[in-house]
Amino acid sequence: MMPAVTARSIALGLFLGVLINLFLLYNDYYLRNTPFIFSQLPVAGMAVLMGCVLANAAARRIRGRPWLSRGEMLLIWAMIGVAGGIGSTGFGRAVTGFAASPAYFATGANEYAKYLLPSLPDWMLVSKDPDSKVLKWYMEGLPRDQHIPWGPWIVPMLAWSAFAVALFAVMFAFTALFYRRWTEQERLTFPIVYLPLEMTAEPRRGRLLNDFLGNPVTWVGAALPIVAHAVNGLKSYVPALPAIPLRWWVGALFPDRPWSEFNLGDSGIYFSITGLSFLMTTEISFSLWFFYVLYRLSFVGVAALGSGAQSGFFGDWYSNVVHLQASGAAFALAAFLVWSIRSGLKEWFRRVLSGGRARDPAEDLLPPRVTFVLLAAGLAGLVGWVVLAGVSWWAGALGIALFVSVILVLTRLVVEAGLLIIGTEAIAYEFLCGVFPASWLSGKTVAVFSQLRGGLMSDLREILMPYMMNGVRAIEAARARLRGVLAVFAVTAAVALLTTSFARIVTCYKYGAVAGDTAYNLGWNEAMHYSATNFQKNPPGYDFVRIGQIRLLPVGVAHAVTGAGVTGGLLVLRALVPWWPLHPIGYVVCGSWALSVTWFSIMLGWLAKACIMNFGGATAYRRVLPFFLGFVLGEAVIATFWAVTAFVTGIPVVSMLPSL
Repeated sequence: MMPAVTARSIALGLFLGVLINLFLLYNDYYLRNTPFIFSQLPVAGMAVLMGCVLANAAARRIRGRPWLSRGEMLLIWAMIGVAGGIGSTGFGRAVTGFAASPAYFATGANEYAKYLLPSLPDWMLVSKDPDSKVLKWYMEGLPRDQHIPWGPWIVPMLAWSAFAVALFAVMFAFTALFYRRWTEQERLTFPIVYLPLEMTAEPRRGRLLNDFLGNPVTWVGAALPIVAHAVNGLKSYVPALPAIPLRWWVGALFPDRPWSEFNLGDSGIYFSITGLSFLMTTEISFSLWFFYVLYRLSFVGVAALGSGAQSGFFGDWYSNVVHLQASGAAFALAAFLVWSIRSGLKEWFRRVLSGGRARDPAEDLLPPRVTFVLLAAGLAGLVGWVVLAGVSWWAGALGIALFVSVILVLTRLVVEAGLLIIGTEAIAYEFLCGVFPASWLSGKTVAVFSQLRGGLMSDLREILMPYMMNGVRAIEAARARLRGVLAVFAVTAAVALLTTSFARIVTCYKYGAVAGDTAYNLGWNEAMHYSATNFQKNPPGYDFVRIGQIRLLPVGVAHAVTGAGVTGGLLVLRALVPWWPLHPIGYVVCGSWALSVTWFSIMLGWLAKACIMNFGGATAYRRVLPFFLGFVLGEAVIATFWAVTAFVTGIPVVSMLPSL
């Protein structure tokens, strides 16, 4: 077995990861190109992988042997995901904005200075002075005669980084605990690694390209996104050119109530998502789009109930379903995932306590005692961090428990389904504020979890754990040695934390934060600060589900229990009824923004696979598969081309993936 971890693979992976993080904010939010990362199969990683494959082909022609081994190429690809994910929504995108914005937006009218700022510890914020030039220059741009004021940023960035390090420790421990069980016992398919493995396969003797890249069917599939996005990209330079429509707003199909509530939103064709949906099991792809449509139909049913549904169980339907039911579902599914590996956990814990040989290389990605220390220290660090910030201990423990449960569930979604853009609205802030009476929650609990929601807990498209899982799986499937891979990921994460913090601060002082990523420096920040302030100023009522005058359960608790109950029921039906078509993952994420913009592309992939399997069988599926993988490859190729062109010209080109 060839090693994946070599000096050159580490050096190249770190160099590219640093480079991507330095320019990520400028590319994604000032030029508004297709984001470098953004998904679980990032464009930047695919571009680098394609570059390595072509460099290997040239090396074979010139000196008769490749430049990089297959394992080295896949390690570099995985390192780019780890580094870029941290540079984007995994840490960098929102943290600096939330460290600066509470005081910047504070005015006498919104009363942030009265309710919000006193509830946040000094070490979480750059300044609490609304007139601070440090904040004004960060948000609006640095005057020409001034230098970046680094001093006020040191403490808050160290504080936020400490939370991130504790979170990463938990993710490393989860990866070590679950990887073998998911790959060997449950035999999950890890769809996202399929394309990188196909791209890096060794070519036949005497050929420069392997069977996948040399297959005309692959390039016929790649031609569709290349042509479509080439035409649409040219429109940025030649406005008179007609565009090829790939997005349709279907939010107003029915003008009258109650059917006007059947708002499906964005029906867009995203080639990469459709291509990878073809790799999903039809059970999962069907469940994802079916539960989204069912979720939208539920609004029609609530509207049909009329004014009687303004309170009680059917009141505030959006928040109760997407936040509270999703939270109950996440808890239930995470508990099931832990329960399903209970025998392995028992054996693992026995080896933690063992005084003899503690590590079994065939079973453990990390020594059991290292995994235990990472898990215990990470969870204690996360809870300790929020308690130190002023959160009640029980609220801190419950909020962190939900957060790590969601991370485990979303990672499972990626490795089992291969969904590129992930997310859920099961968020600790909404859960705590929706399930418990306002009198139980201190102002500090509300304010701190509001900051965490905005900074790290709400947008989980690029969380670290799925990148690590897919990276380990790809390297192992390529028959390369895994020794040292997680250590490389740890070094990559540490370097990424430093570089993304530096790059974000420098870029925002140069251009002004509010001139770039407006979603995470204007609208989102203001919404979070207003919500936390308003919760303290006007505490919400606490409604109950009733039968007549008899109070049964608080509404929030009822929805959380419903979410857990529905998930449990789906798991039981899936286990006992062989033909049962629905997977609970679809229910957990049905109200997420990620699914609202990808459901149509997922449905197209499901429909194509269902038709081919029903009418052509497995043989036809294998023949057509390169065509759909070509969608992903072609979109990465044309996105890379337009990103380079935009850097040269300074003219932005429309993003090829959904963006927020």
